[in-house]
Amino acid sequence: MGIFKGSMSYVRFFAGKPSKPLSEYEKSVNSRAFVPLTPSSDMSIGWVKSQDPFGASDQIPYNDYSFGDLVVLTYRKDVHAVPKHLIREEVKKRVLQIMEEQKMEDPPNRAFIKAIEASVLAELREKSLPRSKLVPVIWNTSTGEVRVFGSTAFASEFVMSLFERTFEVRAELANYAGQSATVGLLPAQLKSLNDLSKVNFLEEPILSPVTPGEDVKPRFAEMTTVGDHFLTWLYFSLRDDGMEKLGEDLGFKEKDDVETVAFAIGPRAKLSTIDGTGAKVSLTGRGLDSNQELLQAVQRGALINLLSLDVGVSDRVYSLTLKSDGSIAGLKLPDLFTDPEEDSKEQGGRKTKRRPTLPLEDILALRATCVDEVEKVVNGLLKAFLKERLSPERWTMTASMIKLSLSVDLGKTPDRSTTEALKAMVA
Repeated sequence: MGIFKGSMSYVRFFAGKPSKPLSEYEKSVNSRAFVPLTPSSDMSIGWVKSQDPFGASDQIPYNDYSFGDLVVLTYRKDVHAVPKHLIREEVKKRVLQIMEEQKMEDPPNRAFIKAIEASVLAELREKSLPRSKLVPVIWNTSTGEVRVFGSTAFASEFVMSLFERTFEVRAELANYAGQSATVGLLPAQLKSLNDLSKVNFLEEPILSPVTPGEDVKPRFAEMTTVGDHFLTWLYFSLRDDGMEKLGEDLGFKEKDDVETVAFAIGPRAKLSTIDGTGAKVSLTGRGLDSNQELLQAVQRGALINLLSLDVGVSDRVYSLTLKSDGSIAGLKLPDLFTDPEEDSKEQGGRKTKRRPTLPLEDILALRATCVDEVEKVVNGLLKAFLKERLSPERWTMTASMIKLSLSVDLGKTPDRSTTEALKAMVA
């Protein structure tokens, strides 16, 4: 699974810190542990050990879900998936068999047929394997952040509901608007996030006035447009301002030993149209930094809501896809375990990479450190975006430069407002 090997796709939530020692949640975890399906049940959900999700034991000791500051569990959902046509065919055979044996002239009543259906369904369930869905969950109790390794809709509706009941917390989706709360925005800027959906990407922000003593409570869950604006800005920021950023500008400290962070726009992007239908346009392939279809769509008002990137931090290279809801998909981490001097061995005439021999908790810690590093980069980019987007003066300059860039690449003459804004900046 993604938490121990392979690429990662996950959704972020804010759940806060635990209210008691993690060992005291053991009873709550085990009361919600997964119970295998029986032929008479349709579905079963519950927690299992992430390191052994199909194990026979239904008990999860404290040391099997607690790894330092991390709580690691996997949500498991099993459902019986017996095709309806098989049930109908078998019921039909049984009814005909009973009518023939008992020499019945009239077909049995509905209640009798329902009883046969229940018997047939139970028998078929015993012969079939249930369909399983596994969703790993990692809760960093030192930061209060929860990473759910599944789709946003499934995580929000099912997984986090069980998580909240288990650990007695309230969790909120950490979309980009929600993440902005950690950046240190002023009350007027927080309030203006509510109005970001009312303006086009290249228009000035609406700075809503804040009365003295007003308690600003932004509705982060409703601010879905913030992520679209952020990814669209990020595309042009990397494309026009350079594919390399200073580490200190992204929040890295001297002790992190990260002088620069390098970027490359990846092979995937998705845009939302502006025709009111909610349709999405997907683009794939290298060269998206100069894709004419993408540039024309943005000039007409479309927004980017999915963007893939390659990110280099020191000697570590990551590939990932950012989504406008704040989730990260297809995160590929650098090789953390293979010895560069002995990275392969002969096996049947083929060279194969050595498997990691570290304990699972060490693998988990290393991978979590890399994910933290990626999120630090993304948070640094988000902070830079918000500083520009919520400042009318800075955004006027940024928007004018983007409009000029679009005009040049599309072979069009810049409009008068763009030209005048650029002249004002030069003056």
